[in-house]
Parts: sequence; structure tokens; C-alpha cells
Amino acid sequence: LEFSRARAGRVDLAVYSVDGRRVKTLVSGEREAGAWRAAWDGSDESGRAAPPGLYYAHLQAGDRRFTRRLVLLR
Repeated sequence: LEFSRARAGRVDLAVYSVDGRRVKTLVSGEREAGAWRAAWDGSDESGRAAPPGLYYAHLQAGDRRFTRRLVLLR
């Protein structure tokens, strides 16, 4: 997952299941301006493999929010 920031600030990027439960936090904290990349390996917070299916990546950067669909295939 790629995103960019025009200025430094807090960024939170997490993967959620279709029922709204957070599966994994990928980024949480301050980031400098620039382009960033985060990878999700298909695991949950405890390192177990998440089941195949539809997920959502939710990015919050300052007062802006973005959501994208992800499909996990195994």
C-alpha cells in the first residue's frame, strides 16, 4: 500500500475485516512528508494467517481519511 504526505504529521493505516474489526495495524505514528509504502502479509495482529476474503485498508492522515478494498487470496 502506497501513500504520500505533503507535510509531516500523524498517519494511521490499518486493515479491517468486512465486519469492522481491526485485523492489523500497518502504520501508526508521525511520518515526514514524502512517499511511503506499507505491506500487509495477510496476517493478523498475533501473526496468524487471516482467512481469504474481502478486507479494507483505512488510512487516516491528519483530517483526511481514505479507504480501499483489498482481496486476500490464498
